[in-house]
Amino acid sequence: MKILVLGSNGVVGNGISQAFKNHKIIKVNSNSYNYNSDKYKLSMFAKCDYFIHAAGITEEEIANHGSNKSLKRANIASTRLLNHIVNLGCKNIIYISTLRLYSEKAKNLNEEKTRLNINDSYKSGHWKTENVFKKISEKYKIKHLILRPGAVYGFPSKTNNFNRLKLIPYSFPISLYLNNKIILKSSGIQMRNFCSNKDIGVRVFNWIKNKNKTNILSNISGDKTCSVKDFSYICIKIFKKIFKKKASVDIHFNSRKRKKLIVKQNIKIKNKNKVEKFLKEFFLLLKKNKIIQQNLNN
Repeated sequence: MKILVLGSNGVVGNGISQAFKNHKIIKVNSNSYNYNSDKYKLSMFAKCDYFIHAAGITEEEIANHGSNKSLKRANIASTRLLNHIVNLGCKNIIYISTLRLYSEKAKNLNEEKTRLNINDSYKSGHWKTENVFKKISEKYKIKHLILRPGAVYGFPSKTNNFNRLKLIPYSFPISLYLNNKIILKSSGIQMRNFCSNKDIGVRVFNWIKNKNKTNILSNISGDKTCSVKDFSYICIKIFKKIFKKKASVDIHFNSRKRKKLIVKQNIKIKNKNKVEKFLKEFFLLLKKNKIIQQNLNN
């Protein structure tokens, strides 16, 4: 079984790679891969059984390269790449999308019933790539799996040059480490589902191992669903235990309103990974000063 993972160095790609540590995996770093040239005609793509795209559009990419270039990669380049891989014999394609395709106001996220809210370039990029995978799957009569995780946490294959530290699972602990406080520029009532990269890997693994595969679009619900504000208090609790210091949360817009968030899943597993364990490990890395030295000064 030959599995190719695009974006293998990232958080999601690393979680998937770990799930297949006893299998042959071809890892492709999305940063070194030129989507706009014929370099995609590489022998590494030949006769792969499974192609996993874990290098979807990011907000950092949009900020650095602009919306037009980023959306071109998400749509045109993905179509070109998929056509080539399928023509080389690949029969199964997998894409890791995002729960953010739904409206922020949606309370019950259902793959079939909840209306999407494609109102920015980040969402548009993922939605377009989802459609590319569906169309290629239908055109060539092959199987596809599309997963929509929420706020993903976990570690990339290497912590140096990690460019996603502005995301909540990383920025909150860093803010505590540097300033002994977290500053919320909103009310913090926004609900988030936090999902381990390892749990994404397990879902991909289970689908690949299933001999009776079907085409699946599924949300992913991680181990923790809570408000941004509540997540900040979880971070503070762990910070105090490790560093023995006082800490606080500064909230710029107070609100007593609370929402519920229910994430329906077409693929269900028991989540074995806990966000508290990740936060403890991340704080310990910060204590050793590794993350700060390698990334914050870049």
